[in-house]
Amino acid sequence: MEFTEVKRVHEPVTAAEFASVMRIVNELPDQRFPAIPPVFLPPPQWNEGRTLTVGGLYEEELRLREDGWNSARLALVFERDKILMRELRKEFLTPEQFAGLMLTLGAAMCRNEVPDGVDLAALSERARSILEELARDLTPFSTLSREAQFSVLQKAMWLPRKLRADKLKQVPLENQELARKHHDWLIKALPEEFHSNPMDEIRDLLEERGMPFEELPDSGSDEDIPWQQPAQVGPRN
Repeated sequence: MEFTEVKRVHEPVTAAEFASVMRIVNELPDQRFPAIPPVFLPPPQWNEGRTLTVGGLYEEELRLREDGWNSARLALVFERDKILMRELRKEFLTPEQFAGLMLTLGAAMCRNEVPDGVDLAALSERARSILEELARDLTPFSTLSREAQFSVLQKAMWLPRKLRADKLKQVPLENQELARKHHDWLIKALPEEFHSNPMDEIRDLLEERGMPFEELPDSGSDEDIPWQQPAQVGPRN
């Protein structure tokens, strides 16, 4: 069977396509997909000396994160794997098509780990205005105070939240069911970043825990404040 299109996250994976992927991976060392660069990059951490504007750093970060889901980029990695290329030829798949199937299956596995009560669409919509504000900010990052830089980075956390929510909400029910059916095989074959809910590391703990304020780096943490025994008050005369 020959596939001519690159699979996207929103497209169902057929039984024939999945069987083809299984045959390929089962012939690879350790019966695992080849190692790839991270798809889910960690939260933005911009060096305080960066002279780009806040908007420029935002655009840079956006491109880096979108590249993680670029099947053509992953294809360049796969082309260096002789064993994989041999197995792809047997199945009449290109490296980019294989990459698309891998990312689609990985997204389905992640989507199944997101709790039912999480509203991905609402999360994405909430991020929109915050990120639009960052994109318009022409202030050089290095000219901001430490407190202002911290505030900007807190807003920049909404970029991975939005991008991950946007990607996961595209996963069709057919792919979720396929991932559940073949969970044991996929958990062994896919990279570890596809094994868990990718929204966990970028949760808004401030909102979830109802904390009334944020602890800035320069101010230290309440946990570091030493505790002292209250002075004993003697009996009044």
